[in-house]
Amino acid sequence: MTDYNRGIFKQLTEQTERAERLEGENRELRVENTRLRKQVTNLEDKIDALTANLDARIEVAVAKAVIPLNEEIGKKDGQIQKANDEIDRLKAVINKDSNNSSKPPSDNGFKKIANSREVSNKKRGGQRGHKGHTLTIPKNLDALVREGKAKHIIQDDTNGATSYVSDWEIDIQTITVYTERRRPIGEPQCIRYGSEVRASAVYLSNVGIMSLERIVEYFASATHGLVAPSEASIIQFINEAAQNIDTQPLICDLLNGTVMHTDETPVRTTERPDEEGDGLETAKHTTFNAYVRTYSNSTTTLLTANAHKDDKSVKQDNILTRFFGTVAQDHEIKFYKYGTRHATCGEHLSRDLKGMHELCMLRWAGQIRLFMLEMNEQKKEDIARKRTECHPLRLSVKARIE
Repeated sequence: MTDYNRGIFKQLTEQTERAERLEGENRELRVENTRLRKQVTNLEDKIDALTANLDARIEVAVAKAVIPLNEEIGKKDGQIQKANDEIDRLKAVINKDSNNSSKPPSDNGFKKIANSREVSNKKRGGQRGHKGHTLTIPKNLDALVREGKAKHIIQDDTNGATSYVSDWEIDIQTITVYTERRRPIGEPQCIRYGSEVRASAVYLSNVGIMSLERIVEYFASATHGLVAPSEASIIQFINEAAQNIDTQPLICDLLNGTVMHTDETPVRTTERPDEEGDGLETAKHTTFNAYVRTYSNSTTTLLTANAHKDDKSVKQDNILTRFFGTVAQDHEIKFYKYGTRHATCGEHLSRDLKGMHELCMLRWAGQIRLFMLEMNEQKKEDIARKRTECHPLRLSVKARIE
């Protein structure tokens, strides 16, 4: 064997040994790879199991956290809504006035109230059927002159012509009249004020709402100082007139009616009925709150003065306590105890609906109010035109409200 062959043989032997060694290492690597694959598969299974378990635990934890949170949020939302409702209620209370509620004008204070008159498509000026105030000469002027109710003065600038045009001037005169009654000597002389002075003093005090001082000034000014009754005399005139008034026929007419309207007006006064209602109490260095209560129907009006606005004063008046008809009023709780039925004053109802529409944002309240105002205008027109019934098309409520 030559050296070359020996060299080739040696290389083959080395390559064979190397190949056998590599094959053994390869078998070990395959075994290790199989083991690692199984380990990876086991790890992946464990990871999947842990992930699923973790997701379930997270879901449970989130549910436990979210449910109370939602309940708390819902509770807070309810509290917020309740607070908002209370704010809206308080704003509505603050913004109420005589224009949008049944509150009297005296409660407005210094608040400026907008004009509540509704916009109308009517032309300006007096409407058809409106009673005007054009100056006219009464057709029965001669009869009025004969009765002493008027005076007719003629100023002739025609030199006695039979054809002429008459210009008229209407005026009044205040003349002091001294009436002398002569009688046989016997009783002492008497000087007193006549019925016209007494009646005028009572009228100015009660209807004109003038103070005693102003009434004295009026008489002195109108009569050039010839008639100047004292304040004590005026009080006497008022008391005598009050004592001579028989209110029973008025009360009977009210009680026999089917509907009675009642309302109250606050006034400031230096005297008012006492707690028992049978006398007067006088204010010292101040004024009292008093209330004038009105009882009325289509033919009669009766006013009563009361120290308070409570149910006790209603019982003292003893009018509603004996009434068994419909009481028309403006939501005074005490009045609901009397009568058999109740009606709301249309003007007060209109104000309440306006407040509900503007302050509470209730659209239907505004629609009902406009419908009521339209009915009232239609009624006025029917009365002015002397209609006895409403046109059928006007009775369609649905068309008006929608």
